[in-house]
Parts: sequence; C-alpha cells; structure tokens
Amino acid sequence: MPTAILADDERLMREHLRLRLAEAWPELRIVAEARNGIEAVEAVARELPDLAFLDIRMPGKTGLEAVREIASVQRDGERLTLHLRHRPERLEISRSFSGRFKQM
Repeated sequence: MPTAILADDERLMREHLRLRLAEAWPELRIVAEARNGIEAVEAVARELPDLAFLDIRMPGKTGLEAVREIASVQRDGERLTLHLRHRPERLEISRSFSGRFKQM
C-alpha cells in the first residue's frame, strides 16, 4: 500500500487534499501531516513515505526548501515522489529522485 505525507500551513487545505486523495486513490495511506516545511522534513525522515504533497509557501521552511533538504538525505535507493503546489499561480511541480533530482 502506498504511503504519503501532506504538508500545508492551512488545516482546511490539508483536510481538503486528504478527502480528494481518498476519493481518487483509496489505497493511499496518509501517514503524517505537517503544518510547515520543518515538520514536513521531519515527517519524511520519520515515516519514509512513497509520496509527499507539499505547499510551496509555508512558514519556517518553504516547500522548496523542504524539498532541497529531503533530497540531500540518502534514501538507500528508495524513490520518493514529491508534489509541490502553490495555489495562487496553480503551479505544480513533480520531482522524483533516488539520491538526487531527476526530471519526470
């Protein structure tokens, strides 16, 4: 069963994303939620999810800063797919890496 973390500083956005993902992908198990980039990095290190959904603008550490830190940690050949989004511009970036970023 695939696992994921959700990171967004707005609780309602996390809840909305959780509900939408449950509808679209019932097998996906959300193993942690984070309110900022710092918590997102900690959750990825602790839970080792298959996917991470991160908002780009968050306090403490942005989604992009969190991705850079997550990417710098060796995952022993494991693959983590990151999905970043920023609501106002509807920017969506997906990256997959095994040790370092690769364009999808």
